[in-house]
Amino acid sequence: MKKPKVLLDSCVALAVAARLRADGYDVVTVPDRGADPGDAAIIKLAASDARAIVTIDTDFGALVFRDGAKRTGVLRLRQRSAAPLADRASELVKAHGEALARGAFVTDDGATVRVSPQAPPPLIRLGAARRSFSHKGRRTSCASAITHRAASALSPRG
Repeated sequence: MKKPKVLLDSCVALAVAARLRADGYDVVTVPDRGADPGDAAIIKLAASDARAIVTIDTDFGALVFRDGAKRTGVLRLRQRSAAPLADRASELVKAHGEALARGAFVTDDGATVRVSPQAPPPLIRLGAARRSFSHKGRRTSCASAITHRAASALSPRG
């Protein structure tokens, strides 16, 4: 298996970069590239360089799943001190490197790890091509029904 290339967000301890480099990964940090350009720009940068993002920032989930940002693999770690964070990042990149290379979103919740495969494409708005129909006794449009159905499918069940 080819090791994924990694882009470390500026909020991640530099000990993580050192550990992943020692493990043989090609690691670039956001500070290596200059000032932090913001999360949306980091996703674009990672996608253009075919790198998986390693972060502790929860905003990447919203950008990827809610806003449909261009997809690249993301490993979101739980905040820890530098040495345990480096150990956990190493463990998870080794275990989920192939999934990250395919664009998976890997979330470390501490005791559990969730792996979400590549996100579905963003919702398509039908614009002028809307058609009305009756659904459960109400008039609705295809666009709102599709949006509602897709949003329901993405909502956590519980």
